[in-house]
Amino acid sequence: MLYKRTNPKRLSESGGVIQLARWISWAVVLFGGAVIVAVMYGYCSGELTWEMTFGLGLFGAALVGFIAPSLTSRLDVVWDAKGLAGLSRLMGPSLGLRRVAIGWGEIAQTGRTFTDYWYVEAHNAERIYWSYLYRGYGALTSALKMRRPDLTLPFDF
Repeated sequence: MLYKRTNPKRLSESGGVIQLARWISWAVVLFGGAVIVAVMYGYCSGELTWEMTFGLGLFGAALVGFIAPSLTSRLDVVWDAKGLAGLSRLMGPSLGLRRVAIGWGEIAQTGRTFTDYWYVEAHNAERIYWSYLYRGYGALTSALKMRRPDLTLPFDF
């Protein structure tokens, strides 16, 4: 996949950090902002009705609101000698905002969602998600294989 072999944000012998490719987030946020500006221009010039302005403006605001958190380190997946930490929800602004930590020994299974996100799941059903759009995710895959060789990983990990 595109970012499997790229360098992660940070990597050491004891752990690392993978991060969503920022250029994708910037492109979506800038597009959402451009939609908002264009809609406001269209409304002020009389070319758009209030209903069209509201609907299109809401679309632009949703793009910005859902993707803007990915411009921070909030979506990073971090691992060290103890375990992993990352986002635990697939809904809400850009994978939600709730983060969890899962110890290496607490991982019950790995998997893949129908929306192409991979996850590790703890015995208590907590999950940490990431996707092929995370730069250097292959380093996390290697860490999982090294620390938990007993786990069955999805074929495209």
